Formats: sequence, C-alpha cells, structure tokens
Amino acid sequence: MFNTFRGTQPYRSIVGAERFAFGFPNMSAYLVDQRLRFRVDGPGMVTTMPGPILAKLSKEAAMPSEVEDDMDAFLRSHVALVVPLFFAALLTRRRAIGFTWSEARQLDAA
Repeated sequence: MFNTFRGTQPYRSIVGAERFAFGFPNMSAYLVDQRLRFRVDGPGMVTTMPGPILAKLSKEAAMPSEVEDDMDAFLRSHVALVVPLFFAALLTRRRAIGFTWSEARQLDAA
C-alpha cells in the first residue's frame, strides 16, 4: 500500500496477478522529537481498496474502507498531490520560515 508514479503493472508482473492487490492505507505518519510516529484508523481516515472483497475484509477488521475501481489512477493522482506537499513540509521544517512566492509557484507547477 503506497503511492507510485509508474502504475501498478510493473509490480503486478513481478509478484504475479493472482497474488497482487494494491490499496491505500488509512494511516498517517509524522515526526516527534526526530522519531517517526504513526496513526492508523483515525477520525475520517479510510482505507482505499481495489475491490469489494478486500474492502469487506478491511471493514471486518474494524478499519473503514472504500472501493476504488481504478487504483492505478488513484495512486498516480495521489502521489502527484503529496510529493509537492512533502517537499513543502520539508522546506519549511528545515528553515522554520514560510515559502517565497517563487518557491510557492514551483510547488504549484509540480
């Protein structure tokens, strides 16, 4: 369960279609005192699954889920959003100041 620019086909080929399912977890991660912390299944968080069978299993495990019929498109569009956001967070955290207008325009273009 992760983002990918390339789509899922390269991974499907390696793992084998019968053993393959891509989804996206309902979790968030963040740093606290230079240590990675994470939260699974918080308010409003939903696991995105590629079909109803896996979504049902997720729900039975008490993890809210939804079905996405086109996981390739979901993962590619999600990564296109989060990469600039991660860069933004990294830049502002290191400098402890906001962006210049030039930096903001570059991230917008990204």
